[in-house]
Amino acid sequence: MAFRSVLSRAPTQRDLTALTGALQRQLTIYKADPKAAAQVVAIGEAPKATQLDVSEHAAFSAICLAILNLDEALTRE
Repeated sequence: MAFRSVLSRAPTQRDLTALTGALQRQLTIYKADPKAAAQVVAIGEAPKATQLDVSEHAAFSAICLAILNLDEALTRE
């Protein structure tokens, strides 16, 4: 959903493979360091969703930031 919202197109299989791999790496990092995950989700003014796993929330936040930083998202032609 984030990919489609930001880039206005469906992700290709290559996009999905890259994002899935990145998500797995981020999950591994944040599950190994829950304190770091808690610091990531503490940033911002919006109320935190307490029903979400903190490590997953931090990992998905990292993936959303990656999508927002894609050249395709930043460049308009």
